[in-house]
Amino acid sequence: MKSQNLVIASVGCVVFLAGCTIGPEALTRDERAEIIAKDRAMLLEPQVPIEEPISIYEAMARTLANNIGYRVQLMEEAIALGQFDLAKNEMLPQLTGTVEAVDRDAQSVSSSRSFLTQQQSLEPSTSQDRSRVFGDLTFAWNLLDFGVSYYQAKQEANRAMIARELRRKSMQTLLLQVRSAYWQAAGAQRFEDEIRSLIEDANGALESAREIERQRLQEPIAILRFQRSLIEVVRQMEGLLAVLQTAKNELASLMGVAPGVEYTLLLPGEEDLSMPSFFVDLEQLEIVAFDQRPEIREEIYRGRITGDEKRKILLRALPGLEIRASRNYDSNSFLRHNWWREIGLNVSANIIEILTVNQKLEQADNQSAADDMRRLSVGAAILSQVRISLAQYQSSQEELKRRGELSQLEARILELVASNASNDNESQLERIRTQATSISSRLERQKAFADAQASFGRLLVSLGVDRLPADVNTNDKRELKALLRERMSVWETGAITLDRLVIKSGEDPIETTSVSTDAQ
Repeated sequence: MKSQNLVIASVGCVVFLAGCTIGPEALTRDERAEIIAKDRAMLLEPQVPIEEPISIYEAMARTLANNIGYRVQLMEEAIALGQFDLAKNEMLPQLTGTVEAVDRDAQSVSSSRSFLTQQQSLEPSTSQDRSRVFGDLTFAWNLLDFGVSYYQAKQEANRAMIARELRRKSMQTLLLQVRSAYWQAAGAQRFEDEIRSLIEDANGALESAREIERQRLQEPIAILRFQRSLIEVVRQMEGLLAVLQTAKNELASLMGVAPGVEYTLLLPGEEDLSMPSFFVDLEQLEIVAFDQRPEIREEIYRGRITGDEKRKILLRALPGLEIRASRNYDSNSFLRHNWWREIGLNVSANIIEILTVNQKLEQADNQSAADDMRRLSVGAAILSQVRISLAQYQSSQEELKRRGELSQLEARILELVASNASNDNESQLERIRTQATSISSRLERQKAFADAQASFGRLLVSLGVDRLPADVNTNDKRELKALLRERMSVWETGAITLDRLVIKSGEDPIETTSVSTDAQ
């Protein structure tokens, strides 16, 4: 007996001391190094090699497959779906099993005393073994808990749908960034060689001018002005080159292409830089935006959650009815029946819930009103975004048209200057200047096209148009590329009508939705 007490006391002291020794613990150098090495290996893991020029669809597919932020959104949607599945399980009845073994150091002995005479009326006796095993298997179902769990599951389903809308929004924003970066990088690919060649010509002419200055073969002021003009041309071209290289690096970063990996883009000819037109009036576009925008759907789902919360408040104020049935066992040798069954019915009510139900309902009503106002606020912002993005897109189309006309004029001027050029400094400077102006004009046209593409992307984002079906469950680049080409070619290869815009994303029930988070 004493040894048992000693063991129990020792275990208690150890547990107590262990709890007292817990405190803040900083990461060690080795732990940090291990985490850093693991994260770098994952971030820099080899990607699918680039074997052919990258189209806009492949750039988007690579971005969706490799972007860490988007993969986080996919995982959060999967987690929300898992929470919904767990919430459904809460509606099931409880089935609990208990097994317990008891050993006493002394026999459970009792006696009784007469209430009238205060004399002992029964000699000390026992009705329980010193060591025994008992347990039960109990089925219990509370109808009130079932109702609350039902609405809790509906709330989790709506939260899962909110996670889907957040993922849609993330995808739309990410693909907008890819569209903008892709067409800016297109300028780098299209004009980089010409710009470098022009910089070499200008540097060669600059070196010749410096030699002429050293030999005093021309008027000093004239040759210095000539050098200044050449340096201005070189500076302008080098600035353009730096901007173009930055755009190409941004696109590589979005696609998850490792630094230093060379790639080329699949570009249309310069004569094919055109944009689709919208044959949809503003009112229809606004209706599309209200129907498709993730932000509006998110607010509607939040309103559903608030409505279900009010129903839960009402249910909690009702009396709870619990049905309980069990199968029991007790090894006590003094019992006549060691196995028996029990069934019971219990009705209970939480008085505090009843007293505070009006206050809680009032708070839920306030939350519902706030949800409605927030949805209206989001709607007002969406209306503004649709109108602004449509105006910007129409303006960008006009700008692209004017830049195309200027580019054609500069090309004709360059032809004339080149055909009439002589070998003197002024003619050489005029040729270099004209060539630089021509390249800049063509580059401005390419930039206007990139701006028009970005405006087109912003317009699609303002409308909430999906580039992929909402229930897509693949992360394979080839499949994503095919899906993107199929969906986007409908909009980008001609006039856009209402029927083309509203391609249903799929409204599958939440129970059948599946999400893949595997990286390819």
